[in-house]
Amino acid sequence: MNIKMMVFALLVATSGVTTSAYAVPLSQGGSLHITFPAPAGDPHLAADATFTLSSLSSTTAVLDIIINNNSSGDIGFTDRLTAFGFLTTPPTTSVAWTSFVAGTNAFQYADLGGVPNFTQIENVCTFVGNNCSAGSAGLTAGQTDEFTITLGGSFGSTIDFSNFAIKWTDCTGCSYEIAGTITPPRVPEPASLLLLGVGSLGLAGIGWQKRRNAK
Repeated sequence: MNIKMMVFALLVATSGVTTSAYAVPLSQGGSLHITFPAPAGDPHLAADATFTLSSLSSTTAVLDIIINNNSSGDIGFTDRLTAFGFLTTPPTTSVAWTSFVAGTNAFQYADLGGVPNFTQIENVCTFVGNNCSAGSAGLTAGQTDEFTITLGGSFGSTIDFSNFAIKWTDCTGCSYEIAGTITPPRVPEPASLLLLGVGSLGLAGIGWQKRRNAK
């Protein structure tokens, strides 16, 4: 097998390598987008969230969070979003709601814990009132809320985020607690880096072979 065929075979063999989206590390300035699918039986419900790790020190981290209730509306119901939870690693040891930024000032509290069905795999929850389990208010269909929370802990240069979930109330068949899908930052994946490395080695090998043939 010549060098070109070897490079092609290696590219094919590695092209299916993927990385896990279970936990995504963020450094200061990094952001994530989370999409929450509609629950079965309530296809009009839709939501997403974006948050940015706006500052990070060895003991504190500030998150800027944007939550969008993209629901189309349900006659007789308000389709309220009442809680948003997630897991941090290293673990968060304290959390406080910090400030309202823009939109509808619905989420005004934060605490250690999680959305009820996800409590065992979450350690941060921000919510609209009472606690992460319940609230008489909420972010209703068509509304957006942007706010900041401050995490306390023992942090390094990055924090891993995972296990995102939201809680719906006041909708047909409610309440629902839905896990989200993470869209990680646009950084090279290990598979992409491997392909780049293999390609570079292949080009170097082809160049070496040409020089050898020329001699």
